[in-house]
Amino acid sequence: RGLLRHHHRTFARNPDTGRSTALLLALAHRVSICLYGFRMKRKTLITATVIIIIATAAGVYAAKAHLSFFSFWKPIQVTETITMAADAFEPKEISVFKNTNVCFKNEDDEERWPASNIHPTHGIFPEFDPKEPVAPGDMWCFQFKRTGIWRFHDHLFPELTGVITVRGS
Repeated sequence: RGLLRHHHRTFARNPDTGRSTALLLALAHRVSICLYGFRMKRKTLITATVIIIIATAAGVYAAKAHLSFFSFWKPIQVTETITMAADAFEPKEISVFKNTNVCFKNEDDEERWPASNIHPTHGIFPEFDPKEPVAPGDMWCFQFKRTGIWRFHDHLFPELTGVITVRGS
């Protein structure tokens, strides 16, 4: 079960996809024949065969793990931190890529409330609002899924402001 018989050879079959290694091994066999047809030196033939076997093994591994070549190029999840001090946001302005998490850490002795402009409604980007104050020592994080220049303020101290620029990924 889970094996495929082909020309008296047994090949592993991925139980999830039903794909076998037969195609990759057949390709390796044909390349070996082509290389032999060009009367390559034995050392070159062995090197080529080893490379084909390694590539086949990597392909089988990727198929079993449901990986694709492009899955290795996924962006790394990034988190930036803005500190809410007694008299300012630090840094006051940052630039991040889309899908970046920006965390607001309250290092003040009083509650703070970062939110998008316009005060007091936060109507320009209403999702960018914790809807309640952040207690001293606590943190609130928001993932920016929209590009743009987002001005923000402290809802409790509206004179404290900042800007987050979100670029496409």
